[in-house]
Amino acid sequence: MTISTPGGYDVISANELGFVKIGEVLPRILDNCNYLYMRHQPPLVSVIYLTTENDTSDPVYRIPIVPSADGLRYTFRHTTEDSGGGSTVVYTVDEYDSGWNTIHTSAGQVIASGATDTYEHTATISDTATELRITIGSSGDDITPHGLLVYPDPASVPTGTQPSGFVAYDDGILGTTNNPVTTEHVDRCRQSAVAVLRDRRQMVVSLVQDTGTARYDTGDMNAAAVTLYRRIGSTEVWLPGGDCTVDVYALGDVSSGAAGKVRLVQVAGDNVELDLDGTVHTDTLTLKPDGDGFVRLDAYMQIPSGRTATLRALVAYWRPGDAP
Repeated sequence: MTISTPGGYDVISANELGFVKIGEVLPRILDNCNYLYMRHQPPLVSVIYLTTENDTSDPVYRIPIVPSADGLRYTFRHTTEDSGGGSTVVYTVDEYDSGWNTIHTSAGQVIASGATDTYEHTATISDTATELRITIGSSGDDITPHGLLVYPDPASVPTGTQPSGFVAYDDGILGTTNNPVTTEHVDRCRQSAVAVLRDRRQMVVSLVQDTGTARYDTGDMNAAAVTLYRRIGSTEVWLPGGDCTVDVYALGDVSSGAAGKVRLVQVAGDNVELDLDGTVHTDTLTLKPDGDGFVRLDAYMQIPSGRTATLRALVAYWRPGDAP
């Protein structure tokens, strides 16, 4: 028995579905499920850092995540610009899984004066990890980190039933002449495809800044507007499938006293409010896309009295089928 990994989707025409034996076309459909497992790659992280330019502080970014239940390998793509004079940077990636664990450390990446470096690597993220921590060490050189992209990149199609619910297709009994077609084989097409689509959440909102030297905090806002909420960002997202929910995560802190507050709001729609108290908080936001599938979202922070609140990360994750 062989588990194949097709090089692309096998497009099956309506004529073939109608006039070819199901025992001949079903293996091709199941092969497409194997291809989906390998090549369905929505971004777990897609972030443009809100960062200090010409930074010499070795910036650190913490990003709440919801990884695959299958403990997948992911590709990471880091982008950093030298601010002048040349620099050497080292990227360290940690995951939080009952404690911080390093999953990748790069060699020194030499960036020419004024140039932009894109460094790519793979690492496996535990299915129970809740955060990534990215440290960009520059040994005092001036750099401007740009962003991070992280997406699923499995090494191979696995055997057996996966925690996500995916079951790989191997040629097995369907590879024999006059093979029997079972209900399980037919159901597996749908069940495995749905399992992959539901397992790999996609980041649809991101605002992430350095956990050390933040670019902005409520101290940059009008001190006379105490307790009011100020808009700090806006985005528009296309979400197919009608009304849905997204899982929102926030990490931030306050200089003293009670927690700060951040809100994510659908314009003319629902909102969630999360505390900024040094730990990650989460809630579910119901969204109602317009007729074209678009949602407009605004983020707000409350200005606390006599204190400074800082947002370190605000992210939201979507997956198909999460209806209100």
